[in-house]
Amino acid sequence: RSRSRSRSRSRSRSRSPVRNRREESGNNNRDGNKERGRDSGRDRDRDRAVRKQDSSSGAGGAGAISSAVAVAPIKEKEKAEPVNREKVCPLLLRMFVNQHSHHRNHEFGPNNKTPAGELQVYTWLDATLKELGDLVKEVHTEACGRDVTISFNTVYFDRRGVAIMKDIGAVVNGTKRDDDSKALRDLRFQIGDYVDVAILFPRRDRDNRRPFHGQRN
Repeated sequence: RSRSRSRSRSRSRSRSPVRNRREESGNNNRDGNKERGRDSGRDRDRDRAVRKQDSSSGAGGAGAISSAVAVAPIKEKEKAEPVNREKVCPLLLRMFVNQHSHHRNHEFGPNNKTPAGELQVYTWLDATLKELGDLVKEVHTEACGRDVTISFNTVYFDRRGVAIMKDIGAVVNGTKRDDDSKALRDLRFQIGDYVDVAILFPRRDRDNRRPFHGQRN
């Protein structure tokens, strides 16, 4: 009997640590549930506060939220540095001048096919349309009148050899325009392209002028 009692005591002693572990795990679970409950309560409080702010702000809530988002500032387009005209050699620019309208694209072709009225000038890629207009007026004095428009088109050839004309701007005598400060390099002009020029007169002077097609008497 003493042996059986000792065995039962040893068994009870061996089981006690397990019970202790179960009790500890139970306590831990209870503590964890309490913490989770506290966290969920905090989240609910936060959601309620956000809802109150949205309801109080009304239509301005969307603006407040959008204003909180940082907007990156838009960088202005950097201006290209001017060409040092004392060190850089000028390029040969071939311009073809016509009155009342531009030339037709079929008047330009391969093998140096060009219309009459060619004006060759030496200039740089930073030359503006205002400067080109002044060069045209030095040769064609009829373009110096008031309200006369000098229109510019670039002429280049595609892979098939067909001339493509593109409007790049115009200057008007006595009027300041944004096109005045446009430079050739800003207009995707490439060395070797032609520039077609049209001298356009105001309506009051159109009937008193005869057409000019590049030849003078």
